[in-house]
Amino acid sequence: MDRDDKYLARIMFQNKIYSSDGQNFEDLFTKIMGYKHKDFRAVKPQGRLGDMKNDGYILDNGQFYQVYGPENISNSIDNAISKLEEDFEGLINKWSDDVEIKEFNYVVNDKYKGAYVEVHKKILKLQDIIDTLGESRKIKTGLIVARNLENILFELNEDDIIAIVGLIPRTHSIYNVDYDCLNDVIQHILNLPSKNYIEDDLFVPDFNEKIIFNSISKIIERRLDAAAINYGDVETYFKYQGDFLRDEIKNKFVDLYDESKKIIKEDEVNYSDRRYMYILDKCMPKNSNNSIQQATECLMAFYFESCDIFEQPILEEVEK
Repeated sequence: MDRDDKYLARIMFQNKIYSSDGQNFEDLFTKIMGYKHKDFRAVKPQGRLGDMKNDGYILDNGQFYQVYGPENISNSIDNAISKLEEDFEGLINKWSDDVEIKEFNYVVNDKYKGAYVEVHKKILKLQDIIDTLGESRKIKTGLIVARNLENILFELNEDDIIAIVGLIPRTHSIYNVDYDCLNDVIQHILNLPSKNYIEDDLFVPDFNEKIIFNSISKIIERRLDAAAINYGDVETYFKYQGDFLRDEIKNKFVDLYDESKKIIKEDEVNYSDRRYMYILDKCMPKNSNNSIQQATECLMAFYFESCDIFEQPILEEVEK
């Protein structure tokens, strides 16, 4: 992977982190660890026994992992702190008779909010408790949060990264829209849930002005620029299909963009790029290939340029 590919893979991974709560986060963690360590074993809950305070381990080196994936870390970290000692002691009591526990790692989905002051202080408190517990038992301890998982991800080979985050859009690809692929993408989009959409009169700004206004990175900008070359081909496609289809697809894109704004807030890191990748992921059928991906991005560029997705610059600012 080149630099751009890694950036896009990182954005895709961030979206997975933000959308993974509870069991989904545990599944994401065990998938990464399974690729990282061939001897890693996930522990699935069994009835009233649960997971016996252990979500996964590597027997040979005595490493054990307990996973915590709250929906909102800011509201739930106090709960993580209060239950940590219980989880740690439960692990010792239930497993130490059978295996040697050399290391305990508490895995928390902080959704990259460990950098926020109020969360950061509590993360440090969590780390202190883990260290104290480890010292009392002479066990090495560690706290793993989103950024640590991201680092582990990029220690994997390219195929394993793709298996975790999905098909990575290739920045170096030459866009040439395939009408058969375009048909497949459009049929998939038409099957997405729809909402009532009220028509607005939109001012269509300069393409580059809109890029800047939405704080879109140079990497995504290059993708939009490359895909926008096919604007005429997409317009010709809709010309022969009729205005109804064009408007239906537009409404689907508007819904997806509104959905992305609810999930990915403006105060979050790389929010515009993450929204772009969120829409791209939703628009592609399962088991898509690069041609399908390119056709999808050509559609996205078409509706980006016509100002149906992403924010339009304020008219007064553009006129300046």
